[in-house]
Amino acid sequence: MSFTGLPFVNINFEYRTISYDKVNNAAVTGNGGDYQSYLVSLSLPLNF
Repeated sequence: MSFTGLPFVNINFEYRTISYDKVNNAAVTGNGGDYQSYLVSLSLPLNF
């Protein structure tokens, strides 16, 4: 989701979720799990 209130300025909100059942490789062995993260960012185009 993104919001533009001023010209050239964007406020972004991201929500990410990952779910996995089982991990099995040489380095890690596990039963799985869930991962959730939130990100709020401000973007402004700058040209130099």
